[in-house]
Amino acid sequence: MPNTNISMCITCCGRNDLLESSLGSFFAVVDQEPQECILYEDGPGEKPAFLSGDIWRTRNIRWISGKTRMGQCFAVARLIQEAKHDYVFWSEEDWLWQNQINPFMRESKQILEQHPEVVQVSLRGATGWHPLVKSGELWIAEPYWRGVWGGWSWNPGLRRRDTLVKILPQVLASVGLKGLEHEQILSKSLLDQGFRIADLNRAIVTHIGGNRSRSVEELPPLPKILIAVPTCFKLDYEGKWEHKGDPAYGRDMHVSGANDQNEACRETWVQDFSPFRNVDVRFFYGKPDSGFPREALADEVFLVCKDGYGNLIDKTVGVCRWATEHGYEFIYKCDTDTWVYAEKLLVEMMENAFDYAGYLHASVCSGGPGYFLSAHAAQIIATHGEKWRHPYAEDVHVSRVLAEHGIHPVNLPNHTPGFSAHFFFGDGVSFDASRLRDEQVSLHAVFPSQMRKLWELKRSFQLIAAA
Repeated sequence: MPNTNISMCITCCGRNDLLESSLGSFFAVVDQEPQECILYEDGPGEKPAFLSGDIWRTRNIRWISGKTRMGQCFAVARLIQEAKHDYVFWSEEDWLWQNQINPFMRESKQILEQHPEVVQVSLRGATGWHPLVKSGELWIAEPYWRGVWGGWSWNPGLRRRDTLVKILPQVLASVGLKGLEHEQILSKSLLDQGFRIADLNRAIVTHIGGNRSRSVEELPPLPKILIAVPTCFKLDYEGKWEHKGDPAYGRDMHVSGANDQNEACRETWVQDFSPFRNVDVRFFYGKPDSGFPREALADEVFLVCKDGYGNLIDKTVGVCRWATEHGYEFIYKCDTDTWVYAEKLLVEMMENAFDYAGYLHASVCSGGPGYFLSAHAAQIIATHGEKWRHPYAEDVHVSRVLAEHGIHPVNLPNHTPGFSAHFFFGDGVSFDASRLRDEQVSLHAVFPSQMRKLWELKRSFQLIAAA
């Protein structure tokens, strides 16, 4: 087998002496070196000095510091986003590798290639970590040991990258849990889907960090996040913003009438935020001239400003006031024709803590693909945003108000607009999956039929055990 397609990912937490021993022992015995090695420090730690040595400069080793302690689940989620090769060799910084005659990396890869029901290959053997049982030609971790174990472990071993990508939502939903609870939940879920852990049935690694575990430590509380979606009871572009059959876009872009975008959002990407205890999605309406037509639903907020498209600035100020009053630490504001990858957005937000960030057009974070505001920035808009700085464009208004108070935008190129076509897929109807990229966080403009196709595509990648 060619020596290709392996990323190595290691979660670290301030134990650089153990990391040095672990890396040194691994590269001394591995039969097939990974093409990259990504180290994620869960905290403010600096890059270890030993990585500056000549022996390490010849290898593709990348150090990422999380800046603040978030726990193993967030570190795992961050690394999943970084690994780009087809296979991922996972480890933590407290494992010591034993001298081997047999090629454990090649053997692990062969098992994953031939057995789709195996999600990872363990390297601990019969050392007491888990009972092993024979299943056909394989040794596997006994399924449902102690009720939950045998479907997943963050112990060292090879996995498929697409497995890690598919479990990312569940990993992120467990951010903030300490100890082994998150690992148990994931293991039971994968067992129930028919997946198993294989083991090479020989001790290749030894755990050396047991008396210095960080997993039982208290973690800081998760930031309270608001996904704010300004909307309206019916689409009302007040004439001057309507584009009916505009040749510049090829199809109708803004047409007043029934608003079917809200339900499309609810049926698709909004659902992806539901597992996260620290995240709320709210649709923000204005007040029609005839008054509110009904009571607000659980995910709706009725503001006192007008409901039309021309009052989006007032709605945005209202969003910031409501968020400030309810204690949100971060806001992500997007449109009803924006598609959002929830897991990617949350990793980006929780790791970077932006004051103001989004896709930059000149000095403005474009409102279409959405932008981030911190509690500080939201407070400024809520307090100083009532006087309009632009005749209609809410994103320009936000940028100008924040600039007056010394807050300038950060560019996020993976929040993707439709550019000159306005529509991400070229128009409001077409759907071309080849335009999608792993790194994209949001897409604009995307209309209801396209949202549902994106949702179907995303659901199609759910883990399903082979028969």
